Amino acid sequence: MCIEEEIPIIETAGYRPDVYAEQIKESGITWIHKGATIDFVKHGEKLGADAVVLVGLDGYGFKNIRQLPTFTSIAWAAPQMEVPLIAAGGIGDARTMLAALMAGADGVYMGSAFMATKECPISERIKQNMINAKPDHPDLIYELLAPLRPEDYQEVMELRRRMPVEKWLPALEMVMLKHHEWKDVDFMKVQEKILHQDPDSPPSLGSRPKGPFSFVCGYINQIQTVQQLIENMVQDAEQIMTNVVRQWELT
Repeated sequence: MCIEEEIPIIETAGYRPDVYAEQIKESGITWIHKGATIDFVKHGEKLGADAVVLVGLDGYGFKNIRQLPTFTSIAWAAPQMEVPLIAAGGIGDARTMLAALMAGADGVYMGSAFMATKECPISERIKQNMINAKPDHPDLIYELLAPLRPEDYQEVMELRRRMPVEKWLPALEMVMLKHHEWKDVDFMKVQEKILHQDPDSPPSLGSRPKGPFSFVCGYINQIQTVQQLIENMVQDAEQIMTNVVRQWELT
């Protein structure tokens, strides 16, 4: 469908893209492959991907048992890659963008930061939760960084061939995020809650502000338009670099 509709860029992720590689390359579409480990992105490069996204543990969402923090991943991968390397995971302002570029990335990939924009159709309560949340909250650290329970991982992997992929992948993601009730979760209701959570509902006591967002909550302090988010990041980055150059000149 992407080829028929002449989509200019296609992204593969989640699975090895081997069965699609030849078809994508023949189409001439720019191909980006996203992975959670160096081995996955190097495999995409070997198959002919035009660029790769390497996602660190700092990001929310799908995890891998061999995944590393974002800047460790990028600094390690950069000398090994020949195609453009895009950093992802906990990037959402000028400083984290510049840090990723200095670590060796050719660009950055953002998710949670765009959730806190006016255009994003998720619940306004979740956007406010992101502003109120702190990246050092133990619950968030546990979700993003703590090792998963081996028994949960083994069980969900055994279900791989017996569950429809649209149910198995969210179940695997829940396991990776240490949501121990993963077998009883209604994923359609979860998605509905993300989109329409009541902005006036009271927060859960004793827990972090709810929402599927990453450590980027530490530097998201307002809801902006997408244009404002990008323009402010670029302007702030330029100012930081100007200040650095001035410091060099003074020394």
